[in-house]
Amino acid sequence: MTREVRDKFLEKHNRVRSLVAWGEAVDKKGLFAPQASQMPKLKYNCNIETSAKNHARRCKFKHSEKATSRKLGENLAQLMNPKLTFVQAANMSVEAWFSELKEIGVGKQLNFTSSLARTGVGHYTQLVWQRTTEIGCGIARCPGENSKKKIFVVCQYKRPGNVINRRIYDIGRYCSKCGERRCEKGLCV
Repeated sequence: MTREVRDKFLEKHNRVRSLVAWGEAVDKKGLFAPQASQMPKLKYNCNIETSAKNHARRCKFKHSEKATSRKLGENLAQLMNPKLTFVQAANMSVEAWFSELKEIGVGKQLNFTSSLARTGVGHYTQLVWQRTTEIGCGIARCPGENSKKKIFVVCQYKRPGNVINRRIYDIGRYCSKCGERRCEKGLCV
């Protein structure tokens, strides 16, 4: 994983979180997602990256043991264009996960319920889960059907999101509950 790919993953994740924190993210179930009062800026963790990279290299489009045991949150993407660079794959994956808000929607009620989980917005909710503070991602080129390759993308998250009956994030004016932390682009740093 190059620094450029790491930076793209981190920049895209934090850009999405900023848009949500500012109240500028379009939500299909309402005009915009509510502002977030204390959305933390994510940090990149190379130990988590190692775990994500190892899972991506298995080329199996299913969640890892670390995700199913709830040690880490996890988003997966499978891209069918093998000519993409890893930077392009990072960008497209995060965009696809974020698009769940615009295409499916969450609404103003930000409790992560089992019924919300069944709607297909889990990638988006993990992206903006307030208690998540660190990410690490991995990418691999994998064999596909008819000798075509595909790209498998895995991002893992510390603290895992999508916990049933927990709040996705706290609603309120952006950065209004950062406390001692400073505000940067709508995120608590």
